[in-house]
Amino acid sequence: MLNTSPLQTEIQLHSLLRAHISLTHEIHGDEETENALSARRIQSRCFVYDIRNYKPINQWGPFLDDGSVNWLHIEHLANVVLINLRELPPLWATTIPPLGLENTRAYSAPGPHCDTDWAGVEGTWRRYVCFMDYRYVSNHYSNVAGGPRNPLFFHDTRFREATRLIEVKLHLISKGELRFQKPSCEGPNLNPRYPVLYFSGTSRGVSGNEAKIEGTVQIGVDGTPRWTFVNAMLISGSYLPSSKGVQIGGPC
Repeated sequence: MLNTSPLQTEIQLHSLLRAHISLTHEIHGDEETENALSARRIQSRCFVYDIRNYKPINQWGPFLDDGSVNWLHIEHLANVVLINLRELPPLWATTIPPLGLENTRAYSAPGPHCDTDWAGVEGTWRRYVCFMDYRYVSNHYSNVAGGPRNPLFFHDTRFREATRLIEVKLHLISKGELRFQKPSCEGPNLNPRYPVLYFSGTSRGVSGNEAKIEGTVQIGVDGTPRWTFVNAMLISGSYLPSSKGVQIGGPC
């Protein structure tokens, strides 16, 4: 982290560790733990759905003003998704990804590994997406549940948050093979050992809707891999919102 106070650095390091552990130290089913997780979930939802945390200076994503990863933001994102996954029916248990430090090691993902694919892009992946209705977001910042950004909003019986499983198949391509809107890179290549990767593939939800994915992976200013990609519906050709993310575990 650049130009941060000792306290902020400590907060970031603490969140970095918690993001890598991914709640695996929390024993599911214990009443005390469940109460603690419930409180943490409210705190994380308040952070994730606060639109003030998304602005041009942080590239509309989980980054600090200096371009490094905001691990506090990453921790809150992980909490929201992972606690939602704990509530899925038992039938979905096998679709939950392996978690914990052991599964953030380089080459810990199954399948063949290519030396040029330093981020482990290629393969078939399960992507979980969690979101709430934009009308709830709008109301959350107006007059629902006692006023703007009130944590009581997430205790309201009207609150709903969706969790969707998406199958993603990706393969590496050259920059010239990008067909749709080219994702913007976050600057020049900062490490010749890890050149910018360009990828293409498909995204399919459980409802059968399929979209084309294209994007890039590159090293950020703090040495953390950054993912940027856009979706385009194969039937209509319309674009879906772009996404930015951080690879937990670092490059291979």
